[in-house]
Amino acid sequence: MKSGTLLPLAHPALHTADANSFQLTVRGYGSGDLECDLHEDDGSLQPDISTIRLEWKAGETQGVLQRPEMGRPSMYTVARWERVLQMSWFFDKLERRC
Repeated sequence: MKSGTLLPLAHPALHTADANSFQLTVRGYGSGDLECDLHEDDGSLQPDISTIRLEWKAGETQGVLQRPEMGRPSMYTVARWERVLQMSWFFDKLERRC
């Protein structure tokens, strides 16, 4: 994963009617300020698309989910924020499996 990436991952669900499908784990790769935009729709046949901003400032223990467009609450919630500073943990796990 490239340093500077903020990656929102939805919890596994069978379909989007399951509220768990809108629970996010957000992973931040690197130590600097990170941000990304996440787009959601209202689920209608002619959806109203809105943008949600995820931001994580350097030195903070977690980020924030901001909804710039007012009107309705976001369906997304962040259950967990994870900061990944280096990839050595991945290679350590890989070596243990071999």
